[in-house]
Amino acid sequence: MIKTLIVEDNMLYCKQIINYIIAKTKNLQVSYLATDGEEALKFLSKNTTT
Repeated sequence: MIKTLIVEDNMLYCKQIINYIIAKTKNLQVSYLATDGEEALKFLSKNTTT
């Protein structure tokens, strides 16, 4: 399973992206939704290892 991070400030677009992912592939999992780049970077800094 491939974990994904979606960054989108418009919830309508976010839902469309998620629905597209679900419809097109079975091996992707949405792990987190961020509303802006700063939130995404915070999530990544806390949840990834180097």
